[in-house]
Amino acid sequence: MKTPRSHKRTALDPLLDAFLADLRRRRGSPQTVAAYREAMRRFLRFMGENGVERLQDVTPDDLAAYRCNIADRLPSPASRYQYLRLIRRFFGWLESRQHILISPAAALRLPKPGKKLGFVPSEEEMRRLLEQPDLSTPEGVRDRAFLEAAYSTGCRRSEMAAMDAPDLDLEEGTVLVRGKGGKERVVPLGRVAIQWLGRYLDDARPQLIHGGGRHRRKPVRDNEHVTALWIGTKGRRINPQIPPRFIGEYGRLAGIAAPVTPYALRRACATHMLRRGAHPVQIQMLLGHSSLRSLSQYLKTSITDLKRAHERARPGQ
Repeated sequence: MKTPRSHKRTALDPLLDAFLADLRRRRGSPQTVAAYREAMRRFLRFMGENGVERLQDVTPDDLAAYRCNIADRLPSPASRYQYLRLIRRFFGWLESRQHILISPAAALRLPKPGKKLGFVPSEEEMRRLLEQPDLSTPEGVRDRAFLEAAYSTGCRRSEMAAMDAPDLDLEEGTVLVRGKGGKERVVPLGRVAIQWLGRYLDDARPQLIHGGGRHRRKPVRDNEHVTALWIGTKGRRINPQIPPRFIGEYGRLAGIAAPVTPYALRRACATHMLRRGAHPVQIQMLLGHSSLRSLSQYLKTSITDLKRAHERARPGQ
């Protein structure tokens, strides 16, 4: 693994700092800001190595040279697209703040790569997956409740791990979700998910908090004050790396050929709801997407299924 090159600050860095600060104010996540910073520093370093010392001097030809540079360096079409999109956004920001007169990146082409449809478990595969946890253990009940809640709400892995027990309202059948950029939304829970969450809260979660799980241990004094919904073996909030492991293992036990990930459950939730007649706007609100454009992969999956069904039915033939 290559050691990251240390960054030597230049006269261009204050503008980059201001751009990132503006992004932070717009609720950009720390991960997004860090990724933007590294990508922009690579760009500024490339410009400096090619004799461009001022952003006002960057030309479309310079950007074309940079485009060729990242084409050689970045094997992923998606990564190349993101880098070029960031450059266009940065110069658009400079133009809007009157640091430059006209953005040289305004005409920069962004050949967006086609998205490969991610794996979506079928409803039958989801049924088999949900049946895998060992319900004789507190961990097994927790895992079943986690799977049911993830499938019912379509929440991201990070959103699931961040849930607190008070976020649940089982009487109303809802849960408060903390999404990207600090945004919150309240989403409904399905009837089956409510049942398993109730069993988990009443029985398995207290056992896990007090050391009654598979790996018995002495309870920690402050465990009485744990607010996390999902509890790990140490009686505290579950490590976000744990759910992908048990979800993948249950997928293998269920005989599902493709690897099952937390995101596969999110896709399954959206795709199965669309198949059963849910409106795309309802799915958008449930998943916490900012626009309907993000639902394109789910809509494509449903259209693919529709085409297959159409071919099997052979209407008009």
